[in-house]
Amino acid sequence: MRQRPADQRRDHHQEHGQAGQGVKPAVEDRGAHDDDSKGGGAGGRVEGPREACDPMSQGALPILTRCLRHGARLLPNRVCGSGFGGSRGGSVPFLTDSAELAMEGVGAARRIGWMRFVGNSLGALPIASIMLERNDGVVAWVLLLANALLWPAIALALIHRAQKPAAAQFRCMVVDSLLGGAWIAFMALSIVPSALFAALLVADKIAAGGVKLAARATLALVVGFGVAWLALGLPYLPTTSQRTIALSLPFLFVYGIGLSLLSWQLARRVKSQNRQLQRLSRMDPLVELANRGFLIQRAQQTLERSHRHGGVACLLMLDVDDFKRINDGHGHRAGDEVLRQIAATLREFMRPGDTPARLGGDEFAVLLVECTSAEAMQVAERIKERLQGNLPPEARSIQISVSMGIAAAPGDGAAEDWLALADQALYVAKRHGKNTASFAE
Repeated sequence: MRQRPADQRRDHHQEHGQAGQGVKPAVEDRGAHDDDSKGGGAGGRVEGPREACDPMSQGALPILTRCLRHGARLLPNRVCGSGFGGSRGGSVPFLTDSAELAMEGVGAARRIGWMRFVGNSLGALPIASIMLERNDGVVAWVLLLANALLWPAIALALIHRAQKPAAAQFRCMVVDSLLGGAWIAFMALSIVPSALFAALLVADKIAAGGVKLAARATLALVVGFGVAWLALGLPYLPTTSQRTIALSLPFLFVYGIGLSLLSWQLARRVKSQNRQLQRLSRMDPLVELANRGFLIQRAQQTLERSHRHGGVACLLMLDVDDFKRINDGHGHRAGDEVLRQIAATLREFMRPGDTPARLGGDEFAVLLVECTSAEAMQVAERIKERLQGNLPPEARSIQISVSMGIAAAPGDGAAEDWLALADQALYVAKRHGKNTASFAE
């Protein structure tokens, strides 16, 4: 038998725009996560005159304003988090339009909103303990309350109003680190809360956007700390009281567990999306059968198993006779219905372990495992009979016939060689009058 000429292959893709080719599973996008930023601190025991250690006596309000002004230069164009709490970068869905991206970003903002408020509120506790020890004034308390309650609401509003919510979340996360660095300086480097906040500020950025976002946010933290510390006169009181340590624990445990929970939910979502994309990469979208690539993969596995352990298998290739005439005479919609009906018929006759697939255009193939040549020929005859008497209403006026070629698993060679044998048998069936089945010798 000679190989089928390439010009005799009908390509239904050109007539329908249907591809049957899949898409590779998406790789997890770390920047697509929601983040939980923290900033805030706790304080150390102050032993000395209030004038020497009270940052508010040196004008903390203009100092924090300057921190924001300097830190704004560090903001990337696509980045918004919270002083103590958290914000997570919005995810970028696979193959979506701008409206879907916006909805995804808003959804991410809602998911992390509670983490922002919880983180800021709990982070304010150790700072409040330090402020009580130092007898700070009203301005300090106003700034603390604004950072704990007002900033999360502002960040959430900015994200909701942004055209690119994910980018706004990233910007807020850098602001989080900037504020966190300023508050660490405000606490005069009280060792326990300062270390806790710095660690969490870096950890949640890594969870949200990877090393790149963490590097930007860490730079913002250093700038916020440096500007505030210099402006406050380099206060350094590393000693931490027992009360401040105790008030740091809720932030550590609650926020840490919350961040782990969000990371776990994100991991589950990514796994689910990858499973869906893997399925799409193996499936022909028009008829919902396996595509050519997946069929070849399964055929290669069957060949290798047959070579190692023995066993029989057959590959059946099917082609619709005069399919171009069906499209030209009845329209592409009727042609699509014919293809779907063929796919439904193939699924009906398949056993567990068999793999029906669409190779492209009007060509189908079926991998029949543990099936002899005689059994494969019986399957071919039943498929022909069913197709002639089980058509949908849209295609009942159409005369449908199929030609089939069958090839047993070769003793050597690859899956492509096996497919070529079935293709040669199909070509012989076409030459012998169509609506027949032929077996490759």
